[in-house]
Amino acid sequence: MLALEIIEFIPYLTKDTTKMKLRWAANLLLIFIGIFTAVLIAEIGLRLIGYSNPSFYKYDETLGSSLRPYAEGLYQKEGRAYVKINSDGLRDVEHTVAKPDNVFRIAVLGDSYAQGLQLDIDKLFWKLLENRLNSCPEFNSDKKIEIINFGVSGYGTGRELLMLRKKVWKYRPDMVILAFLTGNDVRDNSKELNRVYYIPYFELNENGKLVLDRSYLESSEYKMRLGLLADIMYGVGNQVRLMQLANDVRNWWRTYLRKKDIYDNNSQIELGLDDHIYLPPKSEVWKKAWAVTEALLLHMKQEIENKQSSFLLVSLSNGMQVTIDKESKNDFMAALGVDNLFYPDMRIQNFAQKHDIEVLTLAPELAKIATAKQIYMHGFKNTAMGSGHWNENGHRFAAQLIAKHLCKDDK
Repeated sequence: MLALEIIEFIPYLTKDTTKMKLRWAANLLLIFIGIFTAVLIAEIGLRLIGYSNPSFYKYDETLGSSLRPYAEGLYQKEGRAYVKINSDGLRDVEHTVAKPDNVFRIAVLGDSYAQGLQLDIDKLFWKLLENRLNSCPEFNSDKKIEIINFGVSGYGTGRELLMLRKKVWKYRPDMVILAFLTGNDVRDNSKELNRVYYIPYFELNENGKLVLDRSYLESSEYKMRLGLLADIMYGVGNQVRLMQLANDVRNWWRTYLRKKDIYDNNSQIELGLDDHIYLPPKSEVWKKAWAVTEALLLHMKQEIENKQSSFLLVSLSNGMQVTIDKESKNDFMAALGVDNLFYPDMRIQNFAQKHDIEVLTLAPELAKIATAKQIYMHGFKNTAMGSGHWNENGHRFAAQLIAKHLCKDDK
């Protein structure tokens, strides 16, 4: 009897189970539709307000990271520009690899200042410099001046040396200009200070010789960013504004935590820079960072000269060095216990002169111009004026000063 009752109950049980499954499926579908609608509204909203923060980078076995060929998008996190990366992974127009006979070619190495995401190309210092030198027969009257930009955000001197070897030499430049940023280039040459473990670094061995550390190739963070899946994710991320926002928030949080972890609690300098640079190094790690940096500069000079090319080292400026906000600058110097902010620039200049490296130090001159004209060289309408990267003023006057150095009659 019990068996018969169970058999008779099965159709009702099956019917209730089916109803339950349908109800769950309907609820899941509603949840999915709700999430999809919310995501769609958020995506539309971000597009309507003009938010855009595409990634222009890919992971690179030699350089750690590099610019992604043909990547493009609107950058407006700081300043505003529509950015296009050329076929060779350079933030520049297309250039033939073979150098025409009537061309004097200059290669520019640097970091985010040279990459210049904040402005259109025709407003960047190296493009303005190209125009000025082409109007200066005293520099080279026989040939057209062509400047190629190899700058990539986040690069220190070590990675710029690797860029020189990987991409620059095939273009056969007649001159190499290294745009050196004291605010973070020394730190970026040190794994201990930079705390980014998926890029290459140079170190000095016991004999004082530079040795390349490529252990980053074995790091899990580097490996997970390689391959087809990573390429797909980058491709989708460059189209979906919501993913760009999530990535932006993640990067901001990482930078904030990194700043808290590395710097003193009373550090006042902007994110991405380092106020230790304005003082003679005290700790062993900072002494080592300076030693590696100077060794890299000397090695770069020797390698460039071996290629029968000329070398110009240009040290740039940090926002606080050239700000017209006297109160902020004085408070900052008082907190550091210094009476000026040009220690790193003078150290680089003295080292260069000692080793017969042609050098141009921009920060003191830009500070004079900024004070005389009462203009900011750094900062944009959508950021804090006086901080961050060069704005149009910074790039314009930097180009003028470099052109004046190279072309003695440039006005």
